[in-house]
Amino acid sequence: METVVEGRVTETLGGIGIASKDDLGKLSAELKKLTAQVAAMDKKLKAAAKTAPRKAAVKKPAASKAVVSKTPSLMAAVKKAPAPKAAVKKPVTTKAVATKAASKKAPKPKAKTTS
Repeated sequence: METVVEGRVTETLGGIGIASKDDLGKLSAELKKLTAQVAAMDKKLKAAAKTAPRKAAVKKPAASKAVVSKTPSLMAAVKKAPAPKAAVKKPVTTKAVATKAASKKAPKPKAKTTS
């Protein structure tokens, strides 16, 4: 009777996607095997990195700066160059200020009086 119940429980749990004890044991064994393979590959990679010759660092030549002679005509051109104009900032108004200003400008309608 007990084996029948265990069989039905295992079948039902498997049907809804829950792994059995046997499935977990197989997965655990496979995980150990894969972990050992990764460790072996890591060890080989580190050993290869130690024995591989290193490439010499390639230095880039420094950029040469152009030498400009200070001739009188060049110095005069530099002195005559106009200075750049500063940007003029516009005042920033908020919506409340703008509506207040608009309400002041618009005349209020006069109330009609009847006599």
